[in-house]
Amino acid sequence: MNPPYSTAATCDLRSGTQLGELLDAIRPTLLRQADGMIHLTLRRRMCSADLVQETFLTASTKIREFRGSTEAEFRSWLKELFYSRLSDGVRKHRLAKRRSQHRETEFRVGHLVDRLPPPDEICSRQDETSQLLDAVSRLPAEHQAVVRLRYIEDCTFEQISEQLQISLSKAWRRCDESIELLRHQLSRS
Repeated sequence: MNPPYSTAATCDLRSGTQLGELLDAIRPTLLRQADGMIHLTLRRRMCSADLVQETFLTASTKIREFRGSTEAEFRSWLKELFYSRLSDGVRKHRLAKRRSQHRETEFRVGHLVDRLPPPDEICSRQDETSQLLDAVSRLPAEHQAVVRLRYIEDCTFEQISEQLQISLSKAWRRCDESIELLRHQLSRS
């Protein structure tokens, strides 16, 4: 039985004509090796298929550096790239403090909490907001200014009195009056 790739075909790898076919033929062997070499604790972050894919990507970008002429030499060169990628992966994941294996927890669907309110509640809030904005727009200008400064721009009463050039006590009173006017308008809606 003839080997699937002849020496002549392998020599042609640098031009890219046979590279894909040869990588496909070697993939199962590298996947088995990766499965046996990646420690169980690393498998959550490093999978065999990704490791092999990274090896193939490196091989395709460095194919011009390949100096062999046979399939066996190519396989040997590819395994060196594979071990290099594996070492890089282990070093990257094991030694990085911010990605320490000991600090990781398993993902559990039960830990997810839907933080958004249900759609009907969102619609209700939008309606309330619309009604409130409409009521504010019907206030006299001096009351609109106080509401805008206090509740939209989050100003203190001291800042309101400065900006509107009124006394501090008048800023307090106007804010109270504005709230009462809004309550009255909203209760009629």
